[in-house]
Amino acid sequence: MLKVVSKNMFIDRKKVLDRLDKKRIAVLARTGGYTRTAMQRSMRKRPPKGKPSKPGMPPKANTNFPYLRDRIAYGLDGNDEVVVGPLARKSRYRLKVPELLNEGGIAKVVLPGGIGDGGDFLPRREETVRYKARPFATVGSPAFKAGIKKFLELTQKQPL
Repeated sequence: MLKVVSKNMFIDRKKVLDRLDKKRIAVLARTGGYTRTAMQRSMRKRPPKGKPSKPGMPPKANTNFPYLRDRIAYGLDGNDEVVVGPLARKSRYRLKVPELLNEGGIAKVVLPGGIGDGGDFLPRREETVRYKARPFATVGSPAFKAGIKKFLELTQKQPL
């Protein structure tokens, strides 16, 4: 299950600063930042008319609308563990696109109406769409492995 990051998990919040010492915060913040950067870089940019990524590979970021890539953040959960993933946000359609991209699944999508090619009015309609998994935030992803490696490197330099 993909974990999302809410704003109260950010490392600069008072609850987080009061709970941990400065050394631990520094190591966890550097680990989270490094993992976030690795996750963002795994999502290669593509032009708007370019091909999407293959299933099993991280999703590509559209150069005009890089919403997922730009909204990856890191924070600390209640167990003082670094969580790296997309920012939590409200969706008016209850469609969890980051989770669907990461794990795959089926969802109903509301397509807007409008004027068709022949000038006819097209009503709004629902369509069932199947998403193939394009993992970017799983335990086996390159970004996760890079984050673990960085954490071990930092803890060897500065023990917690």
